Amino acid sequence: MTLPIGRFLPQTSPPASLNAVACPYFLPRGKLATGLWVHEPRLPLGDAYSGICHARPCEPCLPSEKRQEDLCNYGYAGGICERFPADGPADAVRFSLASEDRAHLRIVYAIEKEHAPIEFGEFEFSTSTNALVLAPANPVLAAQAEAFARSYLARTGTIRGAVSNGVL
Repeated sequence: MTLPIGRFLPQTSPPASLNAVACPYFLPRGKLATGLWVHEPRLPLGDAYSGICHARPCEPCLPSEKRQEDLCNYGYAGGICERFPADGPADAVRFSLASEDRAHLRIVYAIEKEHAPIEFGEFEFSTSTNALVLAPANPVLAAQAEAFARSYLARTGTIRGAVSNGVL
């Protein structure tokens, strides 16, 4: 008998525990009150976030909480999410912590298309200002990088600034 790693998702959802990459069109705005998991899945941004879908830039929308929990917090939703563009420039964004010291986190990212990196780089996050030192032009990528950093700081107990209320 195999025990579940996370909660069971509908058949139309990506496997949460295996798909730890963020949707490149999801702009996180705050923490999402999540459902009951036996074991919380590995979340791409560290925590589940609520936010705005920018898959159609001229038509941003606020998906339902269930939709955000099952799809928006994960990438590779093509063919599953009706808003995910079939011919979009990216399928997912992956973040990782490269290094940290008392004043900064260095975050590396990779934007993926068909499971291959198409763009990569790094950001510096200031723990004193609780923000990226130089934000990228893409506001979704900037918000995701900051959410990733803030989730990391909250999980490690080194959170600084006004993040404790869960608002980005």
